[in-house]
Amino acid sequence: LDSINIESIGIQDKADGGFGPGLWDDTSRTELESLLSLLPTSVQSVASHNLMKRLLISSSPVPTKTKNSKNLLEIRLQKLAELGEFSHFGNLLSAIPESSRTKTMRKIQGEVLFMERDIESACSMASIEVQETSSPFWQKALCICQAISGNLDEALFSLEVLRELLGPKDVGFLELMSVLLGQMPTTTLALEPNALNLVLVIENGLAMPDQWISEGGPAIQRSIALTDTVPLMTRLTAGERAAKMGALDPSELARIYQKIVFEHFLFFRKFICNLDGFLMVPSTKN
Repeated sequence: LDSINIESIGIQDKADGGFGPGLWDDTSRTELESLLSLLPTSVQSVASHNLMKRLLISSSPVPTKTKNSKNLLEIRLQKLAELGEFSHFGNLLSAIPESSRTKTMRKIQGEVLFMERDIESACSMASIEVQETSSPFWQKALCICQAISGNLDEALFSLEVLRELLGPKDVGFLELMSVLLGQMPTTTLALEPNALNLVLVIENGLAMPDQWISEGGPAIQRSIALTDTVPLMTRLTAGERAAKMGALDPSELARIYQKIVFEHFLFFRKFICNLDGFLMVPSTKN
């Protein structure tokens, strides 16, 4: 399939609103790889977000790769995931033949599944991938899945193995797992905003780190906004930021607002009912 340039695959052509077939004319392979890799996904602009999305999903011939070339499909999928364009990510991945999907693509797919809160699919994938690769990502993912599913002995064993394998940059994950398994009450570390840490923060019922809310990218913000177990005001703050970055449709943000209005209505109604009951209690004084 590489002989017909699989990297030209997209899910939109010019007739569907994508860019035309001459998109990368007169662009060298090195320039193209650099330009795509440097796309700034955390922009406060819906128009810029949509332009990048359109660029990443367009079908267009690309310069021929060389021995040292990067995989353009990996770069495009990674950028779509970072943009919080999970649906378009899935559509582009589905257009890539199974035989052309790389370990990196499958890792990004796992991250997206976790951020979409499709835990069942993510864990099913993790159980398969740990048998195919020694990637720390999938080993960490499996440990999370074992804990969530209640297999605590297996999760504890996996965590001890990971302590020997992981380095200083993974200390946040290790502490979050320790909290989930009851070895620590909480963590005060500054946590990296990534898919696995996000799952652990949610599963532990911890408050979202302030830095994630103020500086997190569109993918993290979208995931927080659409997670039902996160407090509504936190969801709203994340949702507003995600909407400004183009990662959340206004209708999705509106539904969060509606939940807040409804919750306040229920509280007010309960307060009135309690107040009525109090006022209707007969006085015992003469």
